[in-house]
Amino acid sequence: MFGASKEFAGGVAMGTTGVEAQIAYSLSDHIAVMANGEFLTRKDEIQGYKLKRHQNFGEVGIGYFLKAENLRIEVFGGYGFGKSTSYNQFDLFGSDHRIAKGTFNRIFLQPSISTNTADFNIILTPRFTMVRFPEFEVSSLEGDVLENIPDGGYKLHFEPSLTARCRLVDGLHGFFQLGIAGSLKSTYFETVPMQFGLGLQFYTGQRKRDN
Repeated sequence: MFGASKEFAGGVAMGTTGVEAQIAYSLSDHIAVMANGEFLTRKDEIQGYKLKRHQNFGEVGIGYFLKAENLRIEVFGGYGFGKSTSYNQFDLFGSDHRIAKGTFNRIFLQPSISTNTADFNIILTPRFTMVRFPEFEVSSLEGDVLENIPDGGYKLHFEPSLTARCRLVDGLHGFFQLGIAGSLKSTYFETVPMQFGLGLQFYTGQRKRDN
């Protein structure tokens, strides 16, 4: 989280949702821009069929931040899009395993509040997203398309997370993030209910001890 103009932050994390990379830069003492990407590929075998689960998406945003004596606050908003392939036992089709494929886009609002110390910080982020699948199809394990589900419009999701970040050396931080995700309205697609990841972040700004 930023404290002044011309600061850069870039990080990479690995966790339950794959590999995530993020970069951000503060354009002024209160305005910053960010870009984020997530990549997941996983191979499994179900009932003798070799399947691949993947999800790739990217998003960009712009935000406003403030720095106080003991806290840092920021709010980002933006837009992203991606593509996903998954497989599960979908209630819509009974208990048989099905493959689901779709393209999606999302609008997000991401406020965050953080402690402001030099060596260790806790960051709370109650993130809200509006997710829409303009294309969504369900097929059998053999690859036969069973149904193309029409666009159901945007659905509101709540994705809060808690991040613990510690300074390893000057400019380099390690962090652990724990989050949950769920739809605030019934949908035909599912999200990963609990997520966690470990990562490293490079940050050129300064924290309270150095101010």
